[in-house]
Amino acid sequence: MGALVYLAVAVLAVSLGLGTTWRDRHEQLRQHFAVLGLLTGVVYTAFFLYVAWGQDLFRFVFTAAGSFLPVATLQVLDHFLSPKDATNARLMKRMWAATPLLVVVYLALELVLLQDTPGPSWPDMMLGGVVYGTFLLVLQRMWTMLRLAPNPVERDRLRYLLLLSAGAVLFSALEGLARILDGSLAPSVLGLLARQGSLPPIGALFVALTLYALYKVIVLERLVDLHEIFSKGAAITTSALALVILCLAVMFLGQIDSWVHLAYDLFLACMLFLVAYEPYHPKLQATVAGFLNRRGHQLQQGLVQLDQGLPRVVSKEHLARELLGGLHSLARFSAVSLYLRDADRQLVRLVDYRVLGDPLPMPAVSPTPFGDGFERGQDVYLRQELERLQSWEPGDEELSARLRAMDAMRADVVLPLMAGSIVMGWLALEEDLASGGISQDEVARLMRTARRSAVILENLEDFEALKEQARLAALGTMAAGLAHEIRNPLAGIKGAAQYLQATQVQADDGDFLQVITDEVDRLNVVVSNFLDYSRPFELERQPDDLNATVTQVLSLLRAEGVPEGVRVVQDLAGGLPLCRVDGDKLRQVFLNLLKNAVQAVERRGGTVTVETRLGRLRRPGSEEGLEGVEVHFVDDGPGIAMDDLDKLFVPFYTTKTQGTGLGLAISHRIVKAHEGDLEVKSSPGRGSRFTVRVPVRPELQQVTEDAPELGLES
Repeated sequence: MGALVYLAVAVLAVSLGLGTTWRDRHEQLRQHFAVLGLLTGVVYTAFFLYVAWGQDLFRFVFTAAGSFLPVATLQVLDHFLSPKDATNARLMKRMWAATPLLVVVYLALELVLLQDTPGPSWPDMMLGGVVYGTFLLVLQRMWTMLRLAPNPVERDRLRYLLLLSAGAVLFSALEGLARILDGSLAPSVLGLLARQGSLPPIGALFVALTLYALYKVIVLERLVDLHEIFSKGAAITTSALALVILCLAVMFLGQIDSWVHLAYDLFLACMLFLVAYEPYHPKLQATVAGFLNRRGHQLQQGLVQLDQGLPRVVSKEHLARELLGGLHSLARFSAVSLYLRDADRQLVRLVDYRVLGDPLPMPAVSPTPFGDGFERGQDVYLRQELERLQSWEPGDEELSARLRAMDAMRADVVLPLMAGSIVMGWLALEEDLASGGISQDEVARLMRTARRSAVILENLEDFEALKEQARLAALGTMAAGLAHEIRNPLAGIKGAAQYLQATQVQADDGDFLQVITDEVDRLNVVVSNFLDYSRPFELERQPDDLNATVTQVLSLLRAEGVPEGVRVVQDLAGGLPLCRVDGDKLRQVFLNLLKNAVQAVERRGGTVTVETRLGRLRRPGSEEGLEGVEVHFVDDGPGIAMDDLDKLFVPFYTTKTQGTGLGLAISHRIVKAHEGDLEVKSSPGRGSRFTVRVPVRPELQQVTEDAPELGLES
């Protein structure tokens, strides 16, 4: 059984070594660790074969391959912890050059001079002294790194690696010494025991644990919390020891003379142990974790309490208070903030935050390109992972933009809040360096909390949508009654004013009557627009050529008259597919946007350009988006102030002295009803661009003929 442990360690070492190269075989650190894993696999495989069959060839392979383990280990540690140290690089080259010479000398002495000497030879002991002396250099190097570690995470990691490596060197040396002492007897007398040694393979187990810890650090691409690994290992070890003690007690008290009864007693004892162990396992794991991994245990308990309180929230503000307050109370984060998409899904805005010190998190983030990774299925953004990816691909602009946004948000970890494939927002966390960082398992626990929060947020949005629908329905009913009550008196006022205008009145009185008539007309427009906005409507979709619709709108504008100094340019792309739309309502949208653009340049003169293009609508979960037709209304007027951009589609908000503030709100509602987008981009002093995007239905295969190359200029 002891010899099989060596084989198991060899298989594990090779698996870990090759496993690091699956994701990126070109990174030097992964290559160095793969070499270490393969060397360890060769060493323990050869030793297993030597113990099992006693052939000297396997002993030579085991000894020769083992001579390279110290330098391979030192190279992994130095590359990972101080990769830019030129002195260490020169030392590595010398050690890699000297080790093969040492192996050649050893093999020559063994094969030529001492091949008939029974038991361990003095070349074996000489080479073993050099190898273990080099391992002491490795341990000394790790101790130096531990004393110079810049933060608690590095110190914890190095402390565990040093303890594991010291255990591997110490017990492997004791096992080698035991083999030398046992070798004083002829191998033919002691057989397998003489070749394996009288001590159990504890050193091999420490080697496996050391490789596993290094593998976790490298593959997870972040500072793994070894406290958590050891707390789990301690819980498993405690359970295994309890089972061994139980089995020994059964063997001591059982019927040794009957192997059938003994096997039955052991089976029954193990089964009872598993039944009794099940309810106590979580308590045992929590107890061990509280002792060895106090920070992780406190985080887990805090997240459990937070998850229990989340279902009681009744609003987004309540959710933000519960979520951020609970996370901030854990004392693991120096900044926690919640970002949610605004009503128009144009920006992801900061809803609430808890921070220590300055600066405050950025108030808003564009969902593109920051949220694109979440839409493609990425579960979390980790700063260290992104920085490592950026070191591999320094020219990747998306990674650079993502890191800049995380800097502005004060975030080391960003967890998305998803509704299916739609990004509703994200939770940004900045690690407190004094707390030692976050482990991979802790990130997984935070992801579970984020997913629960996303479900609650989705339910809240559905509930708010129902309330909004009920509010709009009530508003529509009220608007209909209000319009009736207002329009009847307005009609009477206007009729009376027009009657008086027809009679002989003084000039000043006639001007006043005209003011009454004009203001009544303006008030009637406001009431009509309000009624249009509040009244539910259904689209009457028909296949339509948007180029023709734009041309009709331009003709209407020309018929009404283009102000002097304003030039209107038409640039329509040919070959556009048909769209299934409500043509009358889209004409209303286009005419409103066109008139707004003309009014923007009317005072000082300028150019308004109307363009059509084949484009795509961004859709969550789709990298390519949905095919659509774009209609652009571009002006070179004074532009729109940044404070006004976010309020353009809010009902009754207007920057015009004569505007009602409902035109853009109605246009936005019509475009959204078509499952399209209405986007605005503006730079103060440089003009504005309003873009309407309407999806193309796949069942419409007919395309328009090439649009004529013509322009309308006035």
